[in-house]
Amino acid sequence: MKNVMKNLKTDTFASWLSYYLEYYGLTKAALADKANLQRSILSKIEQGRQIATPDTLTKIADALNLPQEYVYRQAGILRNPPSDTEYQELILYKINQLPELEQREIMELIDFKLSRQKQKQKEKQITKGE
Repeated sequence: MKNVMKNLKTDTFASWLSYYLEYYGLTKAALADKANLQRSILSKIEQGRQIATPDTLTKIADALNLPQEYVYRQAGILRNPPSDTEYQELILYKINQLPELEQREIMELIDFKLSRQKQKQKEKQITKGE
């Protein structure tokens, strides 16, 4: 899976929105319906002919299941935190929407992947030492 956060760094909110829609295979029409916005508004924003209002940004964030702060940052309303913090915020936002049992399953998966990574590093060190 691509590192979405690094790929979404763009010059304008319009270019970010275009990229985001393309990356996730969404159309402006689908986003407009989901966000309860007029398609013409999204088109104007995407073309850079209109600035998104805070209300529009909130609707876009909710429709895309993203933290409002993240979308506000993309629009230039809030300052960007360090990139690793921004990525962590998105992960936490999405995980917090899951039931507790599924959150635990994700933690177990992370622990498993970390232990595999450590094991591979040990194997690599052993191979280099021989």
